[in-house]
Amino acid sequence: METSATPANVGCNEGLASRIRSARKTARLTQAELASACGVERTSVTNIESGKQFVSVSLLRKLADVLKVTPSDLLDGPRVCCQRF
Repeated sequence: METSATPANVGCNEGLASRIRSARKTARLTQAELASACGVERTSVTNIESGKQFVSVSLLRKLADVLKVTPSDLLDGPRVCCQRF
């Protein structure tokens, strides 16, 4: 299970939890569908999205892959580049 808080894990703060939830909804996936695609239990996704569970680096990569975003998008939010014309 991907719950222990070790140096290889990323703390699941409110921002990360919110971005994972938002990306899941944008991808039109249920928590159960996301969990199945990532090889974890639905309760893990629920706990991650509520900020109660840590996310390992390997799970972060799986989440990003399934949600079709980058790990950086989940950690920091998407980068928006603005140029003046």
